[in-house]
Amino acid sequence: MQFDIKKVLLFVLLVYAKSSMWMTNHRRVGGVGIVIVVIMVIFMAFLSFRIGGLIATRVSADSNLFANPSFTSSNSAWQVAALPPSGWVEVPGNATYSTTNFLSMKYEAKNDGSNNAISQATGTPYVSVSQTTSATKCAAVSIGNDTAHLITNNEWMTIARNAEQVGTNWSTGTANSGCMYGGHMDNNPASALAASSDDSLGWTGTNDSSGDTFECPFNTTIGASDGKEQRRTFTLSNDAVLWDLSGNVWEWTNNSITCAGANCTTGEMPYDATPASEWVQFTSLNGYGSLTYDDIRPLASSYNSSYGVGQIYTDADAAYPSGNVHAFLRGGNWDGWGVCRGVCTAFGWCPVLHGYGYWVSLHQ
Repeated sequence: MQFDIKKVLLFVLLVYAKSSMWMTNHRRVGGVGIVIVVIMVIFMAFLSFRIGGLIATRVSADSNLFANPSFTSSNSAWQVAALPPSGWVEVPGNATYSTTNFLSMKYEAKNDGSNNAISQATGTPYVSVSQTTSATKCAAVSIGNDTAHLITNNEWMTIARNAEQVGTNWSTGTANSGCMYGGHMDNNPASALAASSDDSLGWTGTNDSSGDTFECPFNTTIGASDGKEQRRTFTLSNDAVLWDLSGNVWEWTNNSITCAGANCTTGEMPYDATPASEWVQFTSLNGYGSLTYDDIRPLASSYNSSYGVGQIYTDADAAYPSGNVHAFLRGGNWDGWGVCRGVCTAFGWCPVLHGYGYWVSLHQ
């Protein structure tokens, strides 16, 4: 136990001085008075040791919250209350996905002007990179002594499940009641959007606004949105805010499904009752192939794309443009209003296809 010995000794001396003055003014107390004073000194010294130790321990435990904002030292001790680097947020872990707290880009990855990945509000995200190139660019990102990586499906699902349980991400203000916000998805404008450094401006760039009426279930006509369901921000349980987890541009994760042949079997690919290359509601799936429910679906099992949780694109033939490896795409894009509508999943494309963006994450 830690304590300030100087303060304790000073305290004991003050008690002794006061006791001496008291004895001088009460000489007739004799031996009994001396014994009382000695007991008082010992007792107060003991309290000083205990209190001093407790205060010092609390300061030592909490000091890392401010002294280590970039996690460049003592990174094994950082906590949820620590300050992530600019452009990053801390994501609370989830035992279902075996994730502990990790850092994620706050915004979709963007080009810093030198073809390096960066997380910032200004500019539009990457839209012409493959899964393999995305993984390489993510590995070039570092924070302190730690190297980042292309976000995993488990990390992506950790974020999605967390956001699903936060009331402010739903039309009614109550988790699992109404519709989740869907992000930029009505193809108006027909392009990716820059974000805002002000998290309260979640409708930036869309034709929706906070003063509109939330259309729930979603109006599924392309370009028909006149409500406020296109808010582009999700808040996590620790009050961190991420942009464009749903909508704007598709994002690669580092996962894939490898099928033995050109036609994926029901033991490999999630399908509904009739396996095909098609958009399927999560609620219509008959099985999950080599995956599980928790790998791809929201926690609320009754919701479909009309309520902002998206659909899944299953692939029964070769991955486009070729091959049997089907890479994970998550999140949907700016023209997903007619089919995707929310936090979607797609398995129709191979890892070397150029055309999508990505997220970067980092575990300590």
